Amino acid sequence: MPITVHDHMLKIAHAVAEVAPYSKYSGLGTVGYALPKAIHRLGHEVIIVSPYYSSVREKNIEKEKIECHEPIVIDGKSYPVSFRKHISPDGIAVYFIVNEHLFGSHKRIYRYTEDAALNWIFFSLAFIQLLKIIEFQPDIIHVHDNHPALIFNYLSTRFKH
Repeated sequence: MPITVHDHMLKIAHAVAEVAPYSKYSGLGTVGYALPKAIHRLGHEVIIVSPYYSSVREKNIEKEKIECHEPIVIDGKSYPVSFRKHISPDGIAVYFIVNEHLFGSHKRIYRYTEDAALNWIFFSLAFIQLLKIIEFQPDIIHVHDNHPALIFNYLSTRFKH
């Protein structure tokens, strides 16, 4: 019997830097898909949000493009963003955050450069923007590891309303 809150199924959004089989560097990629899959099997509504790396693009999976006309602004600089939606073989909606410069222009999932933090600031802000665009109001936001951890800061400050 699935766990419910006030007699309804939970809506859960997972934010994860890597999600197998689309992108995987470490065990995080395995858990980034296995945990949402297990929760989905319990009957809850689950979405996964992850970056659109070049490795994801190269997999040539079917993806619906979601346009966004509002760039992400960080320290006064605008960064374009769009999204791709893919339905996994298990029926889970996987959303990819697209920014060619930050995620798609290099082969590596993790870049250890002096501006690497920018990727995860962008990811956190884009995650929130995606939820607004697709009108998904989760009961739970599960951030996997430290990469999307700023989501909670932004939700309790900049986007608290």
